Amino acid sequence: VFESYLTVRATASRNGKSRTAVQVLQIGSGDLVHTQFAVLANNINCILCHADVLSLDLERNADPDQYGDFDRVKIAALESLLVRKNGANSNVAGTVYTRGQVYDDSGSLYTPSALASNSFRGYGFDSTDGTINQDGSGSMSTTPLTAADTTEDGYPEQFANLYMEYPTESAEQTDGPLPASFPAPYPDVNDNRTVDDDEFDVIINTANGSLDFEFGDGEDNCSISAGIAYGVPAGDLYVGDSLPTSSNSALTSLKNDGTYEGNLILVGTEDDPIRINHAVAIDGDLVIQGPIEGEGLLLVRGNVYIMGDTTYADAPGEFGVNEDGDTNAFGLVAGGSIFVGDYLTVRGVNDAGQDNKKYPNSSYSIKVRDEHKTKSVNGETLEYGYFDDWSVDPNEEVAGRQGQQFSFTQSELQLFNNLELDKALADSSYVPRFYGLREGQPDNVYVYHGEGSFSGDEHSVRYSETGVRTIPDYLAQEGYTPSEIASLMDRATVHYCNPKSNWISEDTLRNVWYEDEMSRPSSYRPFKFDGLMYSNNSIFAIVRSNGRHDSHSNGRMDFRGGVIAADLGMFVPGGLDLMYDPRVERFLLNKDDKEVQFTRAAFYFEFNNEGAV
Repeated sequence: VFESYLTVRATASRNGKSRTAVQVLQIGSGDLVHTQFAVLANNINCILCHADVLSLDLERNADPDQYGDFDRVKIAALESLLVRKNGANSNVAGTVYTRGQVYDDSGSLYTPSALASNSFRGYGFDSTDGTINQDGSGSMSTTPLTAADTTEDGYPEQFANLYMEYPTESAEQTDGPLPASFPAPYPDVNDNRTVDDDEFDVIINTANGSLDFEFGDGEDNCSISAGIAYGVPAGDLYVGDSLPTSSNSALTSLKNDGTYEGNLILVGTEDDPIRINHAVAIDGDLVIQGPIEGEGLLLVRGNVYIMGDTTYADAPGEFGVNEDGDTNAFGLVAGGSIFVGDYLTVRGVNDAGQDNKKYPNSSYSIKVRDEHKTKSVNGETLEYGYFDDWSVDPNEEVAGRQGQQFSFTQSELQLFNNLELDKALADSSYVPRFYGLREGQPDNVYVYHGEGSFSGDEHSVRYSETGVRTIPDYLAQEGYTPSEIASLMDRATVHYCNPKSNWISEDTLRNVWYEDEMSRPSSYRPFKFDGLMYSNNSIFAIVRSNGRHDSHSNGRMDFRGGVIAADLGMFVPGGLDLMYDPRVERFLLNKDDKEVQFTRAAFYFEFNNEGAV
């Protein structure tokens, strides 16, 4: 993103007098149009299995006089959308836009009629202005997702609830603008799919804000639980086995400069929320949880790990307003990926004789509230407590763990890797971005290719499963030569899920996830997030169920804000309530570094002999 100003003066003289016309041109990056979307991604998977997507204003309204006055929301998949044939029990109070392929869970493409008969449905809205239909009690009625008809000039009809091939030309986008390609939040000038030093320097220079706590300097009188900002410089390690209990010098930098060079841990508390003002830049990874107060944006170069509920510190009964009457609004931007919850724990363990990819018994599932748990099955002792050795995804097949399921994250990243690999094989100049679980295991970057696209099911679950291969192994099996494989992998960027250089250990992360789980009451509390999540790469989210994993989140998530990511894999089996807050649009980084535009910033006359006008 760049901006420069060019001042042009033209002077004319006559009869001893002169007049100068001055024009100031702003030369900068082109505008990106990606507002009004509750969800915007290249590839969307799993989020639409169990979800209600609607506007926050509609959800919060209790005034019957306003029924029927609320706008629809929008969901867009620029490349691919996966919708289960029989399990997509989701409703969208608005419109779904697609450009690429819409798949079912066996890898087959949907026809418009097949998608219309799916359990993924919409709520009805007015075909003239897009407002959601509500009856006298405020209830909405579901309706099939029906592909837009075409006008006589070949453009799609306006105000449909489904567009399966939405145009890329702005003049043909009759139902509103949709970007032609994913609007990356940070500039990628050299197209290497990585946020380089000079690229993030631009972001640091835009950081004009501050971050602080009321009691963040360590004040604690036994009745106050102080918020925490704890920095770990690049190359150093965090040695705690849980979150820190006090701030360090990182807080001074955040307070004074609105930046921190290194990895950062932020913890807000009910007594002492994270207080943010304008844009704050973090040149590293971020670990975050807790209440947030103020209006601002966290610009993170690396990965973000959301360890627990991260919500506005609102006044009772309010949303987006604190007790002083000031605005609470938050945007979280990652140059890496955003991980919501525990991305490492495996689904469950099976006995060695179990070959079916499905669970033989849900009691083998990892129990997230039991530190250690065992079961004897067919003479084999299965360990399925949260801190047992078998509970962490090893990122490889391990002797003695036959039949073990791996993590949801591993299952999702293989699907996204499939898509990137296909593009790289079709275009020798394309720079693919592959996902790997751990930086220390660069050779273990997987794809999932079985019979057909997904071998009858979009998800793999075990490293021993047919179709699960490392990318080089898959390419070799397909007949590519070693030099061809090396050439493709050399041009690829591999983005890893683990914290950079393991500055905070997986053991510590899992301790924090366990503490968060144990803080949830037996009456259940869904995982909660308020604000914008905007990832340059992926957003992986997993909220575990009570029936299978004993989680007191009950497999539910309340998300009040908006989601933008290149790849989106969110598994919320108990139900995701995604309530779009249009205020997050203020945080969108809406400049395209690949385009240049000229804008007149000013025009005026100077009278050289009579003074400036």
